[in-house]
Amino acid sequence: MSYRFFIALLLLVQANVADAQVAQIRARTEPIGFLSLGAGLFQPNSLLDGSTNSEWRFDGTIQYRGTLEVGIRNQSAFGIAGTYARVPLDYVDRNAIIGGCRPCDADATVWSALAFFRAGGGEGFHQVIELGIGATGYQDFESDDGERLPPLEADMDITLSVGYGFGYGFGNRVSIFLVQAADQTLHQKGDPDNDGSSSVQHYVTRIGLRYGLGSRRTY
Repeated sequence: MSYRFFIALLLLVQANVADAQVAQIRARTEPIGFLSLGAGLFQPNSLLDGSTNSEWRFDGTIQYRGTLEVGIRNQSAFGIAGTYARVPLDYVDRNAIIGGCRPCDADATVWSALAFFRAGGGEGFHQVIELGIGATGYQDFESDDGERLPPLEADMDITLSVGYGFGYGFGNRVSIFLVQAADQTLHQKGDPDNDGSSSVQHYVTRIGLRYGLGSRRTY
């Protein structure tokens, strides 16, 4: 009887040790950081630029986004994000009387650089919340006939960004996501004699892939 009890006790101890070893192995696989790439439908609102006395009537287009993040506790992360889009627009030069761009078809580069906080991640289905602050730039305005249009240098605005969506994690290292984001840009009025927008919203619906980098213990 005592012999059987000793064997059972030994097997129980071995099982507990094995479970602890498995837990340690799993702990070492949590990523240190993340890299993500995404693309989505970018819908910027029109704005009046007081410095050039022109109106930019943007159309929707595809925006590309990349992030680099450092993981913290509870599946959250801090990171930096960059976006790029070549946006078609109707450019209206409000100084032009006859001819010129009143309006004309054109394209412009709209980009952003943000520092952000992200909540949500891990295995299976989860919510995603993003809060960011940074800058949005408008530059390289060019009409369809190749004429450069003002501003000839990048026009940069302070930007606040809020995003919400859902993701699905294939383990704790690879996940896909769908996020709807709204960016609030604070645009300078420019020349006091010209009307100008001071606040403009842009929207994007984005899908992407997020991949974990490195590994660390999490006890």
